[in-house]
Amino acid sequence: MTLLLNTCLAFLSGSTLGLMFYGGLWITLNRACASVKPFQWLMVSALLRFTLVLMAFLVLFGGHWVWWSGALLGFIVARTCLLSLLVPETGLFRRRFSWN
Repeated sequence: MTLLLNTCLAFLSGSTLGLMFYGGLWITLNRACASVKPFQWLMVSALLRFTLVLMAFLVLFGGHWVWWSGALLGFIVARTCLLSLLVPETGLFRRRFSWN
């Protein structure tokens, strides 16, 4: 029972990290497009986001592969949900091809 509970908590933690990572990416891209120095925005943001996520994964989940897999699944689900919310014409799993 505790393994299932810990895996669910890892999933929630991973989805929170995913929301922070991809939400930060969305904010960075919006600000970089309007900035005079977009390269600095992109580099600093990437460094901060990668450092935050990697350190959180290492500290929170340690060497437990079950927790890692739950957190990674949550991270991927957060990406899918944010993509469907922020870019509504793509849909959740629908691909849109244009042959014109």
